[in-house]
Amino acid sequence: MKPAYEKRITNVRKHLEIEHLDALLITDSHNVQYLTGFSAGQNERALLLVITSNDALALTNSLYEESIAQLPYLSLPAKTDSKRASDILAEIIKKKKIKTIGIEY
Repeated sequence: MKPAYEKRITNVRKHLEIEHLDALLITDSHNVQYLTGFSAGQNERALLLVITSNDALALTNSLYEESIAQLPYLSLPAKTDSKRASDILAEIIKKKKIKTIGIEY
């Protein structure tokens, strides 16, 4: 039986297919917590989540990487020299050949 968080991510993937999206970017901390179980307390935007058809990537800073690594349904993007989330996101989009990305409302 899949844990609730894996089921939630799987449901997002089904909607990606329905909506003809390659990925979804989730930035709201409440939505991130609902989908992953990860919470950084009062630290808003401690994690950005990119869900694709076969990956759930957690963009975070080094303070939270160890906690994220404990969650088997999330992966961290490959290390880069960039410190900016926007640059890392751009690298992910290029590497995974994402053409259409949804952004939560």
